[in-house]
Order: sequence, then C-alpha cells, then structure tokens
Amino acid sequence: MDREGSWRTIYERCSSTSHRFMRSHFRSGVDFEDVFQDACLVLLKKMDNPSFVLTCSLQTYLNAICRNILVNKYRRQPVHTSISSEFELELAMEVDMDEDENATRFAIFSEVVELMKNRAARCYEIFQLFYFRNIGMQQIADRLGYTTAANVRNQKYKCLVKAKTEIERRLLLNASGG
Repeated sequence: MDREGSWRTIYERCSSTSHRFMRSHFRSGVDFEDVFQDACLVLLKKMDNPSFVLTCSLQTYLNAICRNILVNKYRRQPVHTSISSEFELELAMEVDMDEDENATRFAIFSEVVELMKNRAARCYEIFQLFYFRNIGMQQIADRLGYTTAANVRNQKYKCLVKAKTEIERRLLLNASGG
C-alpha cells in the first residue's frame, strides 16, 4: 500500500477514537485534528524504519503519540496550576502504557492532592505559596510563622517525601489489586 493509502486507512480507522480520547483527557483550546494529523505523520515516519515493531494496537499507539504531543504543548505553555511540576506524577506516558493505567495513576495523584488539602493543609499551603505563587522561603516563613527559611525548606522536603510515599503506596496497592 502506498503512503497516501496508508494515511487514508489510518485516518478512517483511528481518527474518531483518538479525538474522543483527546477530548476526554485534555482541555479544549487545542486543535485535536492537527494533533491527530501530527501523530499520523510520526507513525508513518516510524513505519519507514525497517526495525520498527508495533507492540500494541495501532489505536493505542496513536493515542499515546497524541497524548505525548499534547503533554509537550502544555509543558511549553505557562499553565496556572496549584501544584508544581516537581510535585506532579511523571506525566510522560510510555507508548505501551494503556489508557486505563494512565487514568488510574492520575486518579491516585488526584486523591493524594485532596488528602493533602484535608489532612496535611500546612504542606498544601507551603506548596501553594512556593510553587504556585512563587513566594520565597523567607516570606513563607514570615507568613506561616516559621522561625527561618531553612525550617520551611525542611518542611517542604518532608511534605514532598510524604506525598511521594503515599502516591507510591497507592500505586502498589492498586497494582496488587488491593
């Protein structure tokens, strides 16, 4: 089959599902059609390589490419979020990670953020001030009643460790079916 025929076949079989995937996982404001076409070009370029082996379904592969393109677009844009990228789960999805696993990881991350809001409010407040509002450690110390900026740094580190540990614990529980 020629390149044009390959393009048409891929588009007809996968475009609607990829568009649905992108709409359900990413905010609007991006031309999903352009993203899908870019993903198809990436796939077609990969297919030119004789050593390329597709280890998942074509649809899963295209969705992963679309996701990576969108994640890269969002990372280049200033995004107003209440959580820093240092605190985020690693969002780069490997091509063979299925959509359910990615959704599970995001759900676990969201649960831990909510847990912090409710049970570790001081940690959440430090993260908000430092990462979201870009307030320096000394100003945070003054604002929250810490004696030194070093105390805030130590507390922030402890909070990051607790959050990471909780995320990892939940991922392990989920992996073991618990």
